[in-house]
Amino acid sequence: MTPKQTDTINSMLARDISEAEIAKSIGMSSAALRSYLHRHPELRRDIKRCRCCGKIVPQTPHKREKQFCSDTCRMSYWNAQRPTKKPRKDDGINPVSP
Repeated sequence: MTPKQTDTINSMLARDISEAEIAKSIGMSSAALRSYLHRHPELRRDIKRCRCCGKIVPQTPHKREKQFCSDTCRMSYWNAQRPTKKPRKDDGINPVSP
């Protein structure tokens, strides 16, 4: 595969053109294009990436879709999204003993 073909594939994938249309326009078989995409998983659209670090998140069939690669990423993502805590307003109900 020539560098021009790989650039064309990458640009067409970015524009959400189907794999069959890409293979037809480049003049290669759909099997060859699937093989290329299998060797370059970062280009595939159906691969889910971690919302925190961007790593590929393996999915289990027939289960809920995972969004994070680990608990560490999940917690750091949601902690970063959480708004800062506002100081509590003293309502005088529970006075602080000196």
